[in-house]
Amino acid sequence: MLRAGFDRRTPLWLTRQRAKELQTAVGKYTDFPILLETWRTCLRDEIELSNLAALLDEVRSGHITISEVSTPAPSPFAAEVVWRRTGELMYEDDTPTGPASSLSADLIQEVVFAPHLRPKIAVATVRTLAQKLHRTAPGYAPRDPAELIEWIKERLLIPLDEWRDLLAAIERDHQLEADPLGEAIARRVVGVAIEEPRNVCFICAAESLPRLRKALDWSAETYLVSPKLDGTAAPRELLEEIDTLAAQTAEQIGTPDEELSGFLAEWLRFYPPLSLPLLARTLEVEPGALARAVDHLQRERQVVVDELTTAGQGLEVCDLRNLARLLRMTRAAAKPSFEPVPLDRLPLFLAEHQRLGEPGEQAELQETLEQLFGYLAPAGMWEEEIFPARLPDYQPAWLDALISGTDLMWYGRDKRQIGYALAEEQELVATAECPNPADETALNRLMPDRPGRFTVTDLLTENPGLTSADLMARLWQLTFAGLITNDSFAAVRKAVLNDFKEGQNPPTAPSGRPSRRGRFARWQATRTFDGSWHRIPPALDGEDPLEREELNRERARLLLERYGVLFRELLAREIPTLQWRALFRTLRLMELSGEVVGGHFFSGLKGLQFITHGALQQLSHSLPEDKIYWTNAADPASACGLGLESLDLPQRVITSHLVWHGRRLVVISKRRGKILEIRVPPDDAHLPQYFGFLESLLTRPTNPLRAVTIESINDSRAATSPYCEVLVSLFDTTRDHRVVRLSKRY
Repeated sequence: MLRAGFDRRTPLWLTRQRAKELQTAVGKYTDFPILLETWRTCLRDEIELSNLAALLDEVRSGHITISEVSTPAPSPFAAEVVWRRTGELMYEDDTPTGPASSLSADLIQEVVFAPHLRPKIAVATVRTLAQKLHRTAPGYAPRDPAELIEWIKERLLIPLDEWRDLLAAIERDHQLEADPLGEAIARRVVGVAIEEPRNVCFICAAESLPRLRKALDWSAETYLVSPKLDGTAAPRELLEEIDTLAAQTAEQIGTPDEELSGFLAEWLRFYPPLSLPLLARTLEVEPGALARAVDHLQRERQVVVDELTTAGQGLEVCDLRNLARLLRMTRAAAKPSFEPVPLDRLPLFLAEHQRLGEPGEQAELQETLEQLFGYLAPAGMWEEEIFPARLPDYQPAWLDALISGTDLMWYGRDKRQIGYALAEEQELVATAECPNPADETALNRLMPDRPGRFTVTDLLTENPGLTSADLMARLWQLTFAGLITNDSFAAVRKAVLNDFKEGQNPPTAPSGRPSRRGRFARWQATRTFDGSWHRIPPALDGEDPLEREELNRERARLLLERYGVLFRELLAREIPTLQWRALFRTLRLMELSGEVVGGHFFSGLKGLQFITHGALQQLSHSLPEDKIYWTNAADPASACGLGLESLDLPQRVITSHLVWHGRRLVVISKRRGKILEIRVPPDDAHLPQYFGFLESLLTRPTNPLRAVTIESINDSRAATSPYCEVLVSLFDTTRDHRVVRLSKRY
């Protein structure tokens, strides 16, 4: 996070993005222990702590003397600072400086530690947060046994009544019954019975038991039983594994007070305010030990102890972050409730969010790409469909200038798909799939294993036995394996035109020498070798949980910037690391911290939805019903292929186009214009605008169609259709008894 910063060589538009992310990350931090650990890590990386400790010892002993003096003039060490500050004061005006105000975050932080300012939390708000923290709220329950086991590990210890509520939520959300589920997790999870085998009190993961026994002072009479709650003992092999683990971790476990404090710090993260007597009864912990642990956490500013809720009858303890969340929820509850809008507004919302159908300039290509970072589309689709739909005047030179002048890069994936990212942010769009060892071996044979960029000529010199055709075939294979890229998009542009078959061997004359046509083909093939090829450094997915969580937050923000609203079906077309399953937990945490809003915003969608505050405000106001725009059916902003039957959309194929007027779908084009379905009468005044997508197909700067052949309009022969008059007025047309051919009008 802190290293992502402000290199002077970084373009201005990238620096602003980084500054915004850094400000948001620091402004949102309410977890002081994690923030403290982050700074400790930075200190260890940047300062030799052992030498620093020695110097401080010498200062304390008096061996090093510190003197304080006041001088009438600045010292030479301060000369640069004085000069810079003088310049600022001479030329400053009343323009506000510094980052945007973080009043809201500061206010919450102040209220958390100020009893005289902090409002009492309503019981309903506490109950809502508890359901989300326990994953018993609708749409929050774990989906399968593997996810349930991970959740139990995270919770550390689940009381029996909460366990039953969780099983009921799983059955409600995913129709998974308790008995088969208990059987599936029985080899990783145990029930803990205190007095006798059938008196089950808690559910926990087997690997957490050694630590829990020390923290909660469980005696040897504690029984470990099956999580099926049928009274049977845990499997013998699991008990043996627990004993082995306890022996291995015995030296790593601290004193009972240390372990209890650490356990409480983690366990309270999943609870709203709890009264101290209730906490002691729930955990069956000796009150004196519990009081010492809570006092320690309070001194470390990890928890707040006070009368926190309207129903409280005494002191309550609450995790610091959860109290901040409750205050935000209290603030949000005072706002008017939002009624879900009809699902037919979703296409217009996505189009408005991604600025389709609006005039665009070269500078706006940066914003367009930032919204689409990490999205994969067929290589030719970007300049033929996606960019023209957002920037009607798009020129390939705009993209070339960005790639050559910034850290923007393109990369390939399977099925000849292309995506974009910033070179320093590759980990955001990594697929979490290991490269094929065969591809890595082929790369090491083909390209020198040293930093650098290599032209086709360089690589032919390194591989004297290869023809240019074989070399290009291998380069594109490695490109779509995600291992290499080119510093020019012209290579992709020309490869698309030739179906990725550049550099084929030219034909020869009967004498064996290259024919004249062959020499020309060979000359033409060399002109497709644009740019230089280089390796893509492997993306590093941090092993530290804090780094992984922050990476997932950045991925979630990337998707929220792309769509504004997120739900399961919408993310199904993203790469695995950007899909719902991978980011749901992170989105839930972002909701609890107030960064996003969770709920139901479009009716007719099953499951939970998350939306940004800005997008919610946009959705609360009327969407532009007079907006006319077109989109490819496979466009990122297209709702085709989401399984939304009520919208009656065509299949998500690259050869289909849709034209919208506000919420109304007015034209459907299939097979690149061969089949048209027009849902307005022939005398509609907006028909010339509706046919704008046909003009784009004929006039786009990259791979335009020579002609569009229309075979049928509304299931009738195109040549006799009443819509032909409008087409004739817009295009050069020829027709026979059956079809109409459109070409560009000069």
